[in-house]
Amino acid sequence: MKRFFRTSSLIALTSLATLSLANAQWTVTNLHPEGAEESIGLATSGEPQGGVVKIDGVNSASLWRGDVASWVNLNPPDATASEVLGVDSGQQAGSITVNDQRRATTWFNTAVSFINLHPFNASDSRAFATNLGRQAGFVVINGVREASLWTNNTPSPRVSLHPAGATASEARGLWGLFANTQVQVGWAEIEGSRRASLWKNSALSWKNLNPAEATSGEAYGVYGSQQVGWVEIGGARRASIWQGSADTWRDINPTGASSSEAVATNSGWQAGHAVIAGVSRAMLWGGTAASAIDLSAVLPDAANWQDTFAEDTWTDGTTQYVIGCGFNIANNRNEALLWSRPAPVPTPDISPEGGDFLSGVQVTLSVISFPDAEIRYTLDGSAVTESSLLYDYDVPIILSSNTVV
Repeated sequence: MKRFFRTSSLIALTSLATLSLANAQWTVTNLHPEGAEESIGLATSGEPQGGVVKIDGVNSASLWRGDVASWVNLNPPDATASEVLGVDSGQQAGSITVNDQRRATTWFNTAVSFINLHPFNASDSRAFATNLGRQAGFVVINGVREASLWTNNTPSPRVSLHPAGATASEARGLWGLFANTQVQVGWAEIEGSRRASLWKNSALSWKNLNPAEATSGEAYGVYGSQQVGWVEIGGARRASIWQGSADTWRDINPTGASSSEAVATNSGWQAGHAVIAGVSRAMLWGGTAASAIDLSAVLPDAANWQDTFAEDTWTDGTTQYVIGCGFNIANNRNEALLWSRPAPVPTPDISPEGGDFLSGVQVTLSVISFPDAEIRYTLDGSAVTESSLLYDYDVPIILSSNTVV
């Protein structure tokens, strides 16, 4: 189904196409189960949410569906610990610990459904994300940590994404509409420097996303053509966005933040955290540093919460979800939190974003989260209506004079 979007975006090209950041009413749901010692929300794909609940001294892989009453303990009987790190509809990915060995694992909504992805010759493994029945993570073989892709919900076949020359690597996220076009993100340690990394199903496809000025970096999340993570510049981590290459790197560290990380992206929004005045604050961005929304500020009784983290975000077209956790000062523990609000309708991205040009300029419009969106636009600065010009993806807009699109 096509979604209808409007944009109202000078050869001085002035772009008015920015993501709408109206602070719609947020609802915050505490997912902490009764009797639990600690809980952390780590993943969401809409209504299903995953994470960890510590109960009776055991860190247990956990699944929710929007409220605390829906909590399901996914910890298998023989496991001494477990975690859900990624969810995709009816499937979860993470790890279990058996006989003091961590093992990459996937589930299908119940504890007994778990599948052990751990290769027989590995000493450690972990799955961070799942998509299309495939999982991204790492295995440690002969002491080397290798970014890995499981392709059939089984320990084998497993694709090693470990780049040539790397001493260690991890795949932290993956996304694709089809398996053969799926991409993975993570990091690789090369020549003593950690490089934010992008793959397309093979080690040979590895791409370094670190900009030249960065001394270190990691990519954590991917959706559509966008990747997110952090790079370190001047000794501080800065939340970052890429569009497939190092030269597209964008710094979204909020004003006033001493450091920040973006860990997930979906439908043009990014989730993570920023450290401000020494306190970690859960953040949601709409593609720019200026767009940052401090989610800790919308918590009920906000003064009762200290460090907060946003770990994942998802928009289903109706509702926007952000999963994470916060430290409840009164209860002296971390508690899983789910933020939600009516899904904002994104304004299309415009490229180039604007500026002065010496000759004609070609302009393209797009909505990352809805590649086939119907986009209407005007060229005279007037308000967009359903009868305005219809954008043709095969025919870019050519401008030869000052124009507001």
